[in-house]
Amino acid sequence: MRVIIVELTPGRSIGLGPSLADHDVACARGIDAAIEILRTSEPEVIVLDVGTESGPHLVPSPAEAFQRLADAASGSRIIAVGAGDEILVQEMLSLGVFDFLTYPDELDSLAYAVKRATRVAQLERRPSSGGGRRRLTEVVPGIFTGDPTMRRVARRCERLVGHATRVLLQGEPGTGRKTLARMLSQARRSQSAQALGHGLNGGAEPGGANGLLPPILPCSASTRISDIDDLFDRVRTTPMISSSSSLGPLVILESIDELSPETQAALLRRLVEAETIWRDRTALPRTISVATENLGSRIAEGLFRRDLYDRIAEVHLCLPALRNRSDDCVELADWFLQRYQQTLGRHRLRLSDEAIDAIRDHDWPGNVAELSNALKQAVITAEGPSVRASDLGLSSGATTRLVTLRQAREDAERDIVQRALKRVNGNIARASEMLGISRPTLYDLLNKLGMR
Repeated sequence: MRVIIVELTPGRSIGLGPSLADHDVACARGIDAAIEILRTSEPEVIVLDVGTESGPHLVPSPAEAFQRLADAASGSRIIAVGAGDEILVQEMLSLGVFDFLTYPDELDSLAYAVKRATRVAQLERRPSSGGGRRRLTEVVPGIFTGDPTMRRVARRCERLVGHATRVLLQGEPGTGRKTLARMLSQARRSQSAQALGHGLNGGAEPGGANGLLPPILPCSASTRISDIDDLFDRVRTTPMISSSSSLGPLVILESIDELSPETQAALLRRLVEAETIWRDRTALPRTISVATENLGSRIAEGLFRRDLYDRIAEVHLCLPALRNRSDDCVELADWFLQRYQQTLGRHRLRLSDEAIDAIRDHDWPGNVAELSNALKQAVITAEGPSVRASDLGLSSGATTRLVTLRQAREDAERDIVQRALKRVNGNIARASEMLGISRPTLYDLLNKLGMR
């Protein structure tokens, strides 16, 4: 299936089937029906039939419909067709719709637009090779990627800017958690672009004066509730911090899954009291919580409270590790190579085939930060024009290819999980029962395998 036509309001739909008679087309009457189809298949193009009339009476709105479709099918291109004024068209284009064709004037262009969107989707899904790798795109300020999973996370994060929502960012260190936290701390999207400057993924480069992170509390087993209370009091009473955003004061709780059970219970009481006794969520600063990739396992083992998780994770974003991001590691290595040549006064360096193989084979436990350091070291120490694996501090590809047990295990896990999800139409609860693991453990496994 290459194209799905989604009728936003079936009673007012245009009827776009005849315009796409030459395509492999399925039709969904309503957003809920479309989401059900997208649970088991991801088309190259989705055509959203907004209808023959538009206005605030439409439920869901075209923007809401687009966001639901984009979340459900991150690799598909979405074209909107329907009646609409310039304001609606600009709104949809700013959200990321591939194109908006107004009805009836531009209906004749639909077949060409679908053909063009299909071509783009096919190019992005084409397997990477040494000479035709997926190119990086700055999906949000400071995050460069060509990986569909990371692109989806970044788009969801961008939509949260300007909303007073408690967000949980989960992932390994160096995956870009602080970069996204900095963006979420801004009151408007225009501010986030200015504040982030040109940092890359793991936040290796600081933002400008307006892009400083809110106060951060590194949490550990020894962190006490008094430490959190002191931070909350400080951001509420310090004018420069408390008035820095129209959304009110904000703090970042880093490694929150490392808190002791006693501190978790006390923090939960603070959050519950603000909502039930004081009846004022703004009595406490808004929180962005950062957790490691092991959060789900810690919840399943009873080491982290599920009720606290429900309070701090109104929105939960899982960032994939660099090793699970398609060919991003090689593309980012090229980017860092050019950057450090400029800053360190080297010229005409290039990555050898041996170095590219070693970069692909390495697990990068330190993610983008580790990759950045390896390229900086290589630019300084490389003796010739070609950067070798040893310049990066890595073993050559001939050696690393012998160590394939981890990759084989991950491939086997990915295959089993994919088959289980397909069998139950993507239902996480039923899939976890079938696999004999808890739901949080399955979420961790999906995150580790880059499948979320």
